[in-house]
Amino acid sequence: MTVRVVCRAVSAGGSFLSIRSGLPVQALLSLGCGPTFVCQLSVEELEESRVGRVVFESHGHVTLASPEGELRAILAPQVRDRYDRIVVGDWVVWTRGDPVVVQRRLERQSMIRRRDPGGGTQVIAANVDVALLCLPADEPVNVRRLERWLAVANDADVELVVVLTRSDLGDPEVARAEIANIADLRTVPVSAIADRGREALMEVIEPRKTAVLLGQSGVGKSTLTNWLLDRSVQSTGGIRDDGRGRHTTTARQLFGLANGGWLLDNPGVRSVGLLDESALSSVFAEVDALVERCRFRDCHHDAEPGCAVQQGLIEGALDPDRLAAWRKLQREIAYEARREDPALQRAERDRWKQRHLEQRRRYKAKE
Repeated sequence: MTVRVVCRAVSAGGSFLSIRSGLPVQALLSLGCGPTFVCQLSVEELEESRVGRVVFESHGHVTLASPEGELRAILAPQVRDRYDRIVVGDWVVWTRGDPVVVQRRLERQSMIRRRDPGGGTQVIAANVDVALLCLPADEPVNVRRLERWLAVANDADVELVVVLTRSDLGDPEVARAEIANIADLRTVPVSAIADRGREALMEVIEPRKTAVLLGQSGVGKSTLTNWLLDRSVQSTGGIRDDGRGRHTTTARQLFGLANGGWLLDNPGVRSVGLLDESALSSVFAEVDALVERCRFRDCHHDAEPGCAVQQGLIEGALDPDRLAAWRKLQREIAYEARREDPALQRAERDRWKQRHLEQRRRYKAKE
């Protein structure tokens, strides 16, 4: 059976087919392996190697979910040299041995990533289909943080769903109203303590799909994981004296759910640095629409003639807080880009030198 035939079978719904090695396509499908990944495998790799999904990673050692069960593996030297890092959610090709060795990583379908506080890019999760942003219903919604996570999801091209945790302690409708001011997002109120919202959330995590939990420490991600799995797999810290949750999860881990879906629990993320300016366009659609109407392409949206952004502020069509948030994220992304690009650094220095010279000329003209 050729790889093309296997791909057609997977795309058609995954009838129980196998190649000569006896590796069942149905078993790969149950792990969330769709045609995007199967079609990257050669017949030789399918015959001589095995395919697995990283469910845990720590210092070059990984745990794989595979058709042959859960396996512990190490990374081959070429894997360390060729790829930035193997992360939870990645699909890999491995060979049997003592120990099992990961030989290759398949190209990712999606990446949840952020700007690493120390510089560069940090991939939080790979090959996910939906991002579940956990926000506690008993606290005011941090709209600025919500904007950042929405940009991260847009960058990965995955749907962002807001999970309102601790809905037994707060009013989910208040949170929904605050979220609606930012974007039209699907929201699911849940309470693990009161056992409410499980069915609605499981509808989001469809069979063979992968969901990743996002949010700060203490918002209930580990409690949510234990609740959905009906067993204790993650430590939980309860509520602190100030009403906030405790930080407990220290490593990313992927869990299989009873309905055939997959859930990736994440440690809390304190800072959400953005990587790409294009990810802001759908988050701040009203600002982008006004920018397109400005008279000049290089408009700074301050006091230039024909500035549609300033006109939108005057007419009340644009929220000043939204514009301030947009400006801040634009500056942050530009700063990070300059920090890693010497050419941009030189251009920025030249720009400031030119401004300084123009100011000196104006002062001299007044004298």
